[in-house]
Amino acid sequence: MSDLASCYSFKKRKDSSSQDEDYVFKAASGAEYLLKLKTLSSTKEWDDVLTGCPLLQNGKYLYLILQKQGDDNALDVRIGATMAAIIAEHLKEFPDSIYIYDPETSDGKELKRKGKFQRWFDKYGVSAGLVKHEISIIEEGSKGTVVSFFAVLCRGNHPAGEEITKEITQFYNNIMYGTDD
Repeated sequence: MSDLASCYSFKKRKDSSSQDEDYVFKAASGAEYLLKLKTLSSTKEWDDVLTGCPLLQNGKYLYLILQKQGDDNALDVRIGATMAAIIAEHLKEFPDSIYIYDPETSDGKELKRKGKFQRWFDKYGVSAGLVKHEISIIEEGSKGTVVSFFAVLCRGNHPAGEEITKEITQFYNNIMYGTDD
């Protein structure tokens, strides 16, 4: 991950009352970002789809939030490098971490986010030794076709790699067909 030398400096914030972790950084434009690593088991809206997936339940929900509007420049490559550096630091402390990326869908830009995430993964994830499992769900709704995209990231040599793959299948089935509970 040689491109990480060009990342922004970041700070880790941890709430002692939770397992969630936040990392904050400021871009050259003045925009302030928050990268949240939220423990999925503390997120109620994931309960049903994670039934039967204990490894994923303990995973981290990964999302980037523009906290303070500056000149948000989506083309700033240092933002991607900073996200990769944060994940690399987190993996040093917690090498068996699993991350789930679920892009925002409310504005209809999820396919653009999927492409951007793929470019980010190609540039940083592969060289970090991460593997990516994708789930794409296409549904017809009252507003037309809705595409939901999820990515599960973990180290390629994760000791529970086979079990993670099984849980991803269970996760997909829970989303598509519901759970028996």
